[in-house]
Amino acid sequence: PFAVHKAMHVKTSAGEIKTGVDAFRTIWQVLPGYRFLYQFTGIKPLRPILDLAYKIFAEQIRPRLPKRKANCDQSPYCGHHQKV
Repeated sequence: PFAVHKAMHVKTSAGEIKTGVDAFRTIWQVLPGYRFLYQFTGIKPLRPILDLAYKIFAEQIRPRLPKRKANCDQSPYCGHHQKV
């Protein structure tokens, strides 16, 4: 898979691309019910642990989760998928 498929990506209103934990923090910052997660994940001593946990999730767990069956018309990446 392409690198873009390996981590969560968010584009901010300023055009900045955030990935991984930073992507989730960007989302949580603007969702009223999730601001506590934004604050919690901003605790500096926790950051290395959160980054490691996200890396494990993204590389080891997420690929094993059930996938939604989508029509090729629904994804701009459909032509790029490789069957393994």
